[in-house]
Amino acid sequence: MIGMIISRIAGVYSVRTDNAVFFCRARGIFRKKGISPIVGDRVVFTPLPGEEGIIEDIQERKNEFIRPCIANVDVLCYVFASRFPDPDPYLIDKMIVLSALKKVDIILVLNKTDLDEDRSAETLLQAYEKLGFQVIRVCAATGAGISTLRSALQGKCAVLCGNTGVGKSSIVNALDIGVDVKVSEISQKLGRGRHTTREVTLFPYGDNSCLADTPGFGNVDLMLEKTLSTDILASLFREFRPWLSSCRFADCTHTGETGCMVLEKMTAGHIPSSRYQSYARLYRELSERDNNKYN
Repeated sequence: MIGMIISRIAGVYSVRTDNAVFFCRARGIFRKKGISPIVGDRVVFTPLPGEEGIIEDIQERKNEFIRPCIANVDVLCYVFASRFPDPDPYLIDKMIVLSALKKVDIILVLNKTDLDEDRSAETLLQAYEKLGFQVIRVCAATGAGISTLRSALQGKCAVLCGNTGVGKSSIVNALDIGVDVKVSEISQKLGRGRHTTREVTLFPYGDNSCLADTPGFGNVDLMLEKTLSTDILASLFREFRPWLSSCRFADCTHTGETGCMVLEKMTAGHIPSSRYQSYARLYRELSERDNNKYN
């Protein structure tokens, strides 16, 4: 049979098919190969009596995230609040870089719109909107914008992420997706305690839709991504791409060289300065990571 892993608790994988959930363990061959099934995987498994099973194979992944540990994601929803806490452009840009690296769509979700009295958060959001990013404004407390977000997630496997306090739980409750599998029920079935904040749970709902619960996942550590390097970083900033081949030097790092077209466009106002500052900061961090690797 084929199913999708929706959670993992103490080495037991909850595998959902069209009409049932099986509690499976993985064959030892995975450990010998140095791989393991993760939430979001489509797997081939052999059913056993008592709603149990053995995972035999993992189907090819279209993407994989280190943190949260999840596969086959269609869209990242990065939630930030207009206040308490205030939005941080650097954290937003890190998530955008991650989505570009993984070739996953991203939706920027501004919550607590009712608290944006000076419209500073709205001004920030409009800057991303001008760059072509999909943005949705919501107020979980009043329900404003929730139907728009629900429609945007229809038919997709979405990861809802953001810092503590931005209102992720309130948004999930407001979405009212009617999840049919609860972590507490899985824990009770397995005779386990409550899941830890590091575990990921995938809640299928509606028609081919699912939402990942990723407690504690707010600030991604891009330094863990081995495929991310200073060589490709600039290409992950969409507004940089038209100018990358126009710099005076072919090996321009866009961090201060004479004749850098990216810097010229930023100075002229065609590239937001906050986005360039995020690029420069990430470039430094990646350089330090790689230098430490060889020292």
